[in-house]
Amino acid sequence: MSLDYGSDAQLSVIVDPLAASHYVVTVRPGWPVPKPTMKAITERFAEDRGLSVGELRGPSRYRYVAWPRQELMWMLRRQGLWTFPQIARFFSKDHSTVIHSCRAHQERMPYLLG
Repeated sequence: MSLDYGSDAQLSVIVDPLAASHYVVTVRPGWPVPKPTMKAITERFAEDRGLSVGELRGPSRYRYVAWPRQELMWMLRRQGLWTFPQIARFFSKDHSTVIHSCRAHQERMPYLLG
């Protein structure tokens, strides 16, 4: 977790610098940092990727939907706030599908980054 002190004595907390560096929550110093919700992260992720939340949560196996869904599942797991079964329930999938998605995205990362 990294900290960035902004104007007006506000504190911006980057939720996960590796996976979601542009998902920033701004709070006043001394206030508790709100925990992001899966729904909010999914909505922002869908907007960034040009997909709908329904497509990401749906059954489509097309690569243009499946790979971003796998990335989103990996990102949600990296947050450390949710377990595999919790993420699976959100997507109406089995927990083993989430495990596979996280592994598949992790293996794909070197090719995506370089």
